[in-house]
Amino acid sequence: MKRILIVDDDVRLLDIIRKALEATGEYELMTEDSGRRALTAAATFKPDLVILDVMMPGMDGGEVASALRKHPSTRNVRILFLTSLITSKEQYSQRRREAHNSGNDYLAKPVDPQELCRRVAECLLQQPT
Repeated sequence: MKRILIVDDDVRLLDIIRKALEATGEYELMTEDSGRRALTAAATFKPDLVILDVMMPGMDGGEVASALRKHPSTRNVRILFLTSLITSKEQYSQRRREAHNSGNDYLAKPVDPQELCRRVAECLLQQPT
């Protein structure tokens, strides 16, 4: 069973994402509402994928991703960034494809649960670089 760590400071969104992914019955899930706690969780939980909000107080998603890439046990974990900084149309741009090839991907907020599940499955099929 693949492990997914979901990180977002919006607890309502955490709940929506958790419920959508739980409904598939395919994943072991852990949630965190801060970047710092996410790093601790990632070290012990050893996720296959991190769903990570870009804009969070304290330690933002970019800082969390950078720290994950520096740690040997999480260096190759795939990251699906959640952001309101792009539109759903921009998700499919060249920039998204380049990010996807680096082990990162982007999903626009607001999150559609069906699209989320599809993209999570897609991310988990890709081999880390």
